[in-house]
Amino acid sequence: MKQLEITYCYIDEGQYLSEIEPFKSNGIPTNTIVDKTLPGLGATRCEITFEKRNSIVIVANTPPIEGKQLKHPKILGVFQGIEKRDIKAYLENDIYPKKIVCTPEAYVDKVKPVILESSFKLYEDFFMLLDECERLITDVDYRAKIIAPIADFFLFRNRAMISATVLHFSYSKFFDQGFKVLKVVPRFEYKKSINLINTNNLVASLRGLINIEREYPVFIFLNSTVTIGILIKMLSIQSSTKVFCAKDSVKVLYDLGIKNAETKLGEFEKNNILTSRFFSAVDIDLGYSPDVIMITDVFTARHSILDPLTESIQICGRFRNGIGKISHITNFDAAIQARSELGAREFINGGFNAYNDLLNSYNNAKNEGEKLTFKQALENVGVAKYVDDKNQLDDFMVDNFVHEERVKGYYINSTDLITAYENTEHFEVYPEKHLLPVSDADNMEIAKAKSQNELCKVVAKALHRYNEPYTPGTFRFFDAKSEINRLESLYPEVCYLYKEIGYQGFEQVEFNKSAIKKAVRNKNKIDMMFNPLRLKVIYKDFSAPNVYTEVEIFEKLKRISVKLEIAEEPAAAHVLRYFDGNRTTKNGLKAYSISKKADIESLKKVLKK
Repeated sequence: MKQLEITYCYIDEGQYLSEIEPFKSNGIPTNTIVDKTLPGLGATRCEITFEKRNSIVIVANTPPIEGKQLKHPKILGVFQGIEKRDIKAYLENDIYPKKIVCTPEAYVDKVKPVILESSFKLYEDFFMLLDECERLITDVDYRAKIIAPIADFFLFRNRAMISATVLHFSYSKFFDQGFKVLKVVPRFEYKKSINLINTNNLVASLRGLINIEREYPVFIFLNSTVTIGILIKMLSIQSSTKVFCAKDSVKVLYDLGIKNAETKLGEFEKNNILTSRFFSAVDIDLGYSPDVIMITDVFTARHSILDPLTESIQICGRFRNGIGKISHITNFDAAIQARSELGAREFINGGFNAYNDLLNSYNNAKNEGEKLTFKQALENVGVAKYVDDKNQLDDFMVDNFVHEERVKGYYINSTDLITAYENTEHFEVYPEKHLLPVSDADNMEIAKAKSQNELCKVVAKALHRYNEPYTPGTFRFFDAKSEINRLESLYPEVCYLYKEIGYQGFEQVEFNKSAIKKAVRNKNKIDMMFNPLRLKVIYKDFSAPNVYTEVEIFEKLKRISVKLEIAEEPAAAHVLRYFDGNRTTKNGLKAYSISKKADIESLKKVLKK
């Protein structure tokens, strides 16, 4: 792929961009994509405090805007609650230079219209900076408006992009208008150690990490609201956990029974879970260096996949006082199909050629039915989302597809992800393997069970696996007994029933809970009948062959029941549970003649049926 020319500048430890050239004298250079290498070098602060020009700084999400507003009260942060009249008042006040920080949507819907109606000339009087510019590629597939400012961006006389995690753009205007990449090279060691945990059980691995004794709160990054809710419930950490996420996600969590969720950072708990809203550009100012845990679940939350080259670097750069231990817990799926960059681009180009064939057929169609059919085909064909309103391939969408295929490929096996982390030059990787008898899929089945019968099946399956032989020490956080205890605390009735008749007993009645309970009652009755101590006393009090009247039998059995605290009311006929015999008479009284001890095991089998 065609590359932009790269130039270099250098930075020492502890320095900000505003303290080095060319930024110190001239601000962020125009027609430049600044690859600053490290988060936290004060890129937006550099532009906000540069006093020689008005600026519009566009960031992906609202939280960093709110943070910048608190630190720099002379800027105008445009987010929910800031109206056009507020922007107009800011443009008309005495503050100079004007510094406006907004999201892409706010720029299009609010900032641009107000400036166009003011005395300012939008494209001449303002410098435009697109911060965290890789988001133009990574987010465009689900957030089309993120690239809305791009058309305007190239109309500005002075403009630049910046990020610590720049991706390669294929958009032709970067080349046509002479853009260069300015690479900021640190003159100090900045690699961080990361524990890369390959697991088939996210719940157990996360439990092990959060149960480590820590002096400070831990920060967990996971981009799946539903998975967050399930993990919190399965780990029983509602009281010690707070979630920071978007407003819509707060509602989703509330519906899942998770009440401690907020849209703004602050008042942290022992465990703090953050969604992608806080992955980049957000400054988290703490008086300590917290441990950071990143989570990916490729099976039930594919969108939680993290790119080591972008998201992992950004996450670790959120904390302005540094971080402690870094862990990335993830599972892998060997069935994932991922294309190389060349393969991805060939795939899209092939689809686009077919799209054009359909378009030509549509344009040449004479019959109304024929035309409608081609139109429906054009609207529903997969490649259509990569085509813009001019029937050309959208370079940002194509770059997004290439990016998604690349990242997806890291999660086929742990080796590929380790290599990806090492290739970033930001991480020293320490792999761990946590493979347990019960997997994430099993845990999710338990959490999502919709009926009592289904719950019996999935919990019994988990208990069965935990009770199978397992090599001790293969996973330092795993203890089968603890896992069984956890299930017993969550599902006491099912676990009690399982203890009574085991997996085979559940299986025999097809995991039907009513039938399981009936089988347990029957088992308990049989166990009570043939309790070894009861048998010992009975065989001592009765001798065979012999004849006993019903009164004699009742009195003996009653005495045994009282002695052994057996609740069952005895009957004379019960003697035939323990002896072979038949009814008879003795001295004119009803009696039973017993010949020998009964075959107890055969009798048990009959009674179980």
